Amino acid sequence: MCDFSSYGGPSNKWLAIEAGLPPPVANQTVSEMTLKANQGREAIASKAMISLSPQVHMRDHSIQTRDGYSLEARSYRPSLVPASVLLPVYIHFNGGGFVFGTLASKDAICASIAVSVCVVVVNVNYRHAPEFT
Repeated sequence: MCDFSSYGGPSNKWLAIEAGLPPPVANQTVSEMTLKANQGREAIASKAMISLSPQVHMRDHSIQTRDGYSLEARSYRPSLVPASVLLPVYIHFNGGGFVFGTLASKDAICASIAVSVCVVVVNVNYRHAPEFT
């Protein structure tokens, strides 16, 4: 195992996120753990969206795959930029290890990126394991 302790400890932002996550519980299925983790992440994002919501226009989309499945997606566009103005697009795939994450759990980060960088963010909710492995 590598020792990364010389690079410092966890950031305060990480500690705040970690404090909001549910504790690990024995005798839970992967689906139950995923649900609890996603609910915790959604609660954190929901609080952050209180101040971010007025700054972005959000729209839900459905993306058809080659095998006939539909993926959920959500776009975030800065509200202060007129719809007639073309903006660059950033496609966001959440970093949930292919197990965790929902559209709502990434609302705050995607809205923040859209507003701070002045881009349209498209968040794609890919198929998660273990259901799609």
